[in-house]
Amino acid sequence: MKIPFDHKVFLAALKDGVKPLLSKVGKDAKAIEVRYDELQQDVEATLKRLADESTTPEHRAQLLADMQEYLPARKEFILTIVQLKAGSDAAALFDAALDVTIKAAVGVAKALI
Repeated sequence: MKIPFDHKVFLAALKDGVKPLLSKVGKDAKAIEVRYDELQQDVEATLKRLADESTTPEHRAQLLADMQEYLPARKEFILTIVQLKAGSDAAALFDAALDVTIKAAVGVAKALI
């Protein structure tokens, strides 16, 4: 029996790792959260396409390659915002949390291929 992949549960679990950090940056948390949510929406859309059985193997490979390219770029963009709004200590914390997000998302994407 194949258990369906629930991308929403996966993404909610990843965001749980970022929520405590958002509370530490105070009034600037919303700007950071918006960018993180955009990253999550991209990941969600990609994982949905990977989980779709009608997606061709070639398209799956391209989706994974795109994910491996754009997630680090999105991470750097988010870290720039954190650095500007909350400083280097907060950026270091977000760096670690975003690393976990990226590694988990890419790992799930590879498993879906």
